[in-house]
Amino acid sequence: MTAGTAAATLRHMTTLTGETVARAKMAAALRRVTVVPLADLCGPAEGMLELPVDVCWSLQDARFDLADRKQRITAYRYVFAAARRADHLIPYLSADLLKDVWAELRLVGRMRVAWETVNPELASAQTVRAA
Repeated sequence: MTAGTAAATLRHMTTLTGETVARAKMAAALRRVTVVPLADLCGPAEGMLELPVDVCWSLQDARFDLADRKQRITAYRYVFAAARRADHLIPYLSADLLKDVWAELRLVGRMRVAWETVNPELASAQTVRAA
């Protein structure tokens, strides 16, 4: 191996390492679960819920009628999918409405476990709803 080939190989390895680190950081961020106590949630319990583009970027009209159970569940799914910080949750979720639809929200296992660990009443709400 010549010095030029070794230098080119080393540069390639460094680039791959940098990309690998960036991918690992992104994967860790996506695995992170943001959880807040139910008492901190101050989202609306009635009327229309309008989600900002950083929470619901895939819809042109991100307004949901909270009186409509299906729309409420859809809105909450968007909130949970996008939440990377507490301020993605607190102003949009209502504790009472969340408890009401908890059993019907399709959440990844680690998210459900994390939320039920911090908020045990969600686990019991799921049991009551299933009965």
